[in-house]
Formats: sequence, structure tokens, C-alpha cells
Amino acid sequence: MERPGGEVRQTVLALCVSAMIVGLLQGPVQAQEAAPERPTKFSGDFSYVSTGGNSDAQTLAGAEKLEHKTTAWLFTQRGAAVWGTSNGIESANRYLVELRADRELSKRVAIYGLLGWTRDPFAAVNRRFDEGVGLVAHVILPTPHTLDVQAGGGMAQRKTTLDENEEFATGRVAGYYKYEFRPKTYFETENVYLHNFDKPDDYEVQSRLAVVAALANSIGVKMGYSYRYRNQPPDGFRNWDSTFASGIQISY
Repeated sequence: MERPGGEVRQTVLALCVSAMIVGLLQGPVQAQEAAPERPTKFSGDFSYVSTGGNSDAQTLAGAEKLEHKTTAWLFTQRGAAVWGTSNGIESANRYLVELRADRELSKRVAIYGLLGWTRDPFAAVNRRFDEGVGLVAHVILPTPHTLDVQAGGGMAQRKTTLDENEEFATGRVAGYYKYEFRPKTYFETENVYLHNFDKPDDYEVQSRLAVVAALANSIGVKMGYSYRYRNQPPDGFRNWDSTFASGIQISY
């Protein structure tokens, strides 16, 4: 007898929660045995849920982040994707790729430059390119806390699924917070406000948060939530999207 689709999702979530609790409760002795911080870091997470029977749906989500740090520079590349179907019809199709370089000016201040590409046809975005520069203030330095506040400006080029081409100046304000319970076990959240200077009512808010618990040296479990709000979407489109994903993370 097949289990209903909702029960499959609950089982996957329960396993992830259980593994995360185990990871968070592991003793601090392991933190003392952690290897020195590497200049190059990589992390990738993956989740997949498939249901059958009364509910026929598949959801695939993944993200990766590559960092390389020198004395004064931090280079970051990250990507994310969400794809899903429901009863054979595509219901999610969202992709992100971002390149970023940060240059430390002092212990508390840095400058950054970034390039980004986004595709989200279910939010009327066929493709969007972003270029920006700005300042970073390291309000709280690690460890275990990290708090950065960012402000900058740039340009964006957006082609909608309605075949409209838009180019406009942008403003960007962001905040990033991270708390490390121990190496590779942490909570983090990032919130970004994007302003369209050509159409002041057309602004976006993007938020994400995640909890990661290490189970072994390079394997952990991750639970994450992301939310995007656009104040003035095209007619016929909702002004918000959200994604919750839980799965395995590999990092080194």
C-alpha cells in the first residue's frame, strides 16, 4: 500500500530535524579539534522530494558557494536553483548565479563589487542581470558572531516573460548575520532591499535564513527558508514567493 505524498514529506522533514538536533547537541570537544581555517572553502547542499499516489509531485533544490580569501580580498561565487512539477506540470523554475569580490580597507570597512544573473519565469522574470558596487561595515567581528551591513548602487537589465526589456539604476541595502555554535554548525540570515530608482514603487525585498548542523567532518544537514517580495509585479503575478528546503550539505 502506497503512503500518501504528504506523509513522505513529513518523514523526510522528521529525519532532517532529528539529524540536525544530533549535530547541534554534539559536544564542544570536537570544536577544539577542528582544523585551521582554509583560504578556499566550498559548500553545496541538495534536497529532493518525490511523492506518488494521491499526490504526484517532484521538487529539486540545490545551492553551492565557493570562497577564496587572501590577506585583503575575498572572492565569492554562489549559485542556487529550485525546480518542481505538480501532476506533470512545471510549478517552479528559479535560478541564481552571483560573482562577488570584497576588498578590505580596514578591520571594520570593506568595499565590494558584484555581478548577478537571475531567472524566475513564474515571477515574470525571463532573465535579469545586476551589476553593483558598495561599502561593507563589519559591525560585529567573529567569532562566534558575525554582523555585516552593506549599502551600494548599480544597474540592472531585466527582460520579462511579457517580452519587455527594462534597464534601470538600483540601490542596494543588505544585512548579514551568522552565529557559529561550533565549526560547520551555524545559523545565518541575509536580508536584501533592492530599489528601482526609475520606478520608486518597484522595489524588492529578499530574505533567507538557514541552520546547518555538522554530522561529520564534511557532511551536515541543512534547513533553509527564502522569501522574496516585489512591491509592483506585472499584472497577473503574485508579489511574493517562498521556498523551504531541507537536505544534505557537503563542505570542505
